[in-house]
Amino acid sequence: MSNYVTIQKAIQNKQQIFAIHNGYRRKMCPHLLGTINGVAHAFFYQFDGESSSGVSKETALNWRCFQVDELREVHYIEGPFLPKGKFVMPDSGIDKIEVKA
Repeated sequence: MSNYVTIQKAIQNKQQIFAIHNGYRRKMCPHLLGTINGVAHAFFYQFDGESSSGVSKETALNWRCFQVDELREVHYIEGPFLPKGKFVMPDSGIDKIEVKA
């Protein structure tokens, strides 16, 4: 299954995923899937794992936008869809949204 389809299904089913981006292992929940200038991107809430900027306990700092083809080892993992409760999702930069949680 392609990264795009895996992320699309994770959004539709509100599932967590594991992926590696730039050598960092990440546990994330995808919230948007679409394109930026015609290139597939996904907008995630990263709740665990590694990052060059760190993973914070403050929700607003854990949003990430990645080019779908740059992700490696993308697969589903068990756990609740995060963040829970009311949250404000910052601007993703995605110009054409195809799937939204």
